[in-house]
Amino acid sequence: MSKIIGGVLRFRVQFFPKVKFAQFVPEASTKGESLEFNTITVEGQIMASDYGDWAAHIEVDTLVQAEIELDKFFTEPLSNPNSTTSSVSINSTKGGA
Repeated sequence: MSKIIGGVLRFRVQFFPKVKFAQFVPEASTKGESLEFNTITVEGQIMASDYGDWAAHIEVDTLVQAEIELDKFFTEPLSNPNSTTSSVSINSTKGGA
């Protein structure tokens, strides 16, 4: 996600290490010969990882840096100092409420 902070474009990588999604079935209805598709709703439950973290985020200056940091979340144990342990709030710090 990108945003402007203090007039500077920044990129935020948000990572949820353990999410369980409910099954969903696309819904469609027919009227005569036309087919109408409805919006699919996807529901997921965010859970603490094996390390006790709910989420982690990091802000960087470039999209390339953001992609590198996101890749790290998939290959390294979650030990980001900005990760959360007791709430889903992205702005909480490790060990915070």
